[in-house]
Amino acid sequence: MIVFLVSVIGIITVIQVNQVVGEKASFHECRCVVFRLDDIRKGYLESVQLSLLNYFISHNQSVSLGLVMNQLDNQSDLVNTIRNGYSRNLFEAGMNILSSAIYYDEPDIIGMYEQGPDSINKKIYHVPEMTDFSIFYNGKWVKAPIKFLLSDIDFDINTYGYSVVMIHPHNFATQINGTLADVLDLNQLKSLNSVINMIKLKNITSLSFSEAVGIK
Repeated sequence: MIVFLVSVIGIITVIQVNQVVGEKASFHECRCVVFRLDDIRKGYLESVQLSLLNYFISHNQSVSLGLVMNQLDNQSDLVNTIRNGYSRNLFEAGMNILSSAIYYDEPDIIGMYEQGPDSINKKIYHVPEMTDFSIFYNGKWVKAPIKFLLSDIDFDINTYGYSVVMIHPHNFATQINGTLADVLDLNQLKSLNSVINMIKLKNITSLSFSEAVGIK
């Protein structure tokens, strides 16, 4: 049995999980892209995080968030922005505790907590990341060229029926004298915007994890 202590936007519960679905979730081929923004937490490139969250809100773009549960301040601008995106059905809240996304077999996470732990279906979908927005090379983060990102996404969809694109705050932080500063790299944001626009031109849908696995 796996037990998680989870705190999301001020609601705490203990989840006991008896069943873990294998390495790749088995669900219908949505021919979609899931954007996952990981490492959401206080004290870590917060200005960059806020800029990214506000980008997804202002562009009406869905994104699934990997939240570091014990490093969030419920009264912070960061959590208030997450609440804003969640209320617009743009943000999906998930736990940043493993190497890939964990989402539960319920319509949404906050709704699940409000119903209480007894209502949980005790099933985990494991939907691993497939494409990284940046790669770590020779001791630093290097942006993957847009054409390679799009090629990887096409490969994922043609092979598996979906693609998960992983992005992190440090992918969008400006490097100053070899050190990441809490300043948004506008060129990186433009690259993300280009990828999203080109996906839309191909009539590829962007969904949350729960939408992709067909539980929402």
